[in-house]
Amino acid sequence: MAHVGVGILGREGVQAACASDYTIGQFRFLTKLLFVHGVWSYRRLCKVLLYSFYKNICLYVMELWFALHSGFSGQILFERWTIAIYNVLFTAAPPMALGLLDRSCSAETMMRFPAIYKMSQNRSDFNIKFTHIAIWGSIASWFIFFTVYSYVWPTFPVASEMRGMVQYVFSSPCFWFGLISIPITTLLADFIYNCIQRTFFKTLMQEVQEKEVAHQDPSDLVMSRQPSTVSRVTERLALLKNVFVRTRTTKSTGIIDKPYYGFAFSQEENGVVPQDQLIRNYDTNIEKPLGL
Repeated sequence: MAHVGVGILGREGVQAACASDYTIGQFRFLTKLLFVHGVWSYRRLCKVLLYSFYKNICLYVMELWFALHSGFSGQILFERWTIAIYNVLFTAAPPMALGLLDRSCSAETMMRFPAIYKMSQNRSDFNIKFTHIAIWGSIASWFIFFTVYSYVWPTFPVASEMRGMVQYVFSSPCFWFGLISIPITTLLADFIYNCIQRTFFKTLMQEVQEKEVAHQDPSDLVMSRQPSTVSRVTERLALLKNVFVRTRTTKSTGIIDKPYYGFAFSQEENGVVPQDQLIRNYDTNIEKPLGL
């Protein structure tokens, strides 16, 4: 059973087209549907899903830790309107932009080099194992930090009242230092990983992206990464040679065939007597038999 159904609208009828997720008029449109829109949709869905998990974990894990330390007293950590519009306003733009505008390569490049499509089949973008390591590793690192922090920080006096918190926070050098250092420290590992990976362990898609930015032809690059591409293409062309040959009809009636599309399996399509003509020729004056 297919995960995504593709139906072709033809003389055989529209049953397959009505029951499919995507409908195309000719077989040649299947190439662009898979190699271009399929890859784009795969990458967009992966990024949107991972981002949705990430942004919700960032918010509600902090509230969980605060509830544990406050004894589940009902005290809120964030202002109520901030929590209400967190998913509606604050974090709504990134998934919308990723889902609508993200493109790995141009459509022309992806049509010329179908080898890029192979990367999406290897699940290189949606790595569940790495996602679990990142999420649970972050939680474990917080426990380690909190264990060390609990033996150091309680020796310093800290006000427990919320009164005057705005003046206290904005006048505290620790707040401004954390505001700058914490995002840099948390993103530094990902930044270093991306730099090393894009410098020494580039994927085929990343190399093609660099060629497109430099306005260079990536033909030599793709061919070098696929040494046996020519032989495989030649073999496939030989196998598909007879598929695209137009067959001549043996009958010559001189009448132009009209594609009468049916909506039921019981209706004969392209028959000798079309159903509409049969209905018109039926004598409606004849008394209809009574039902049983």
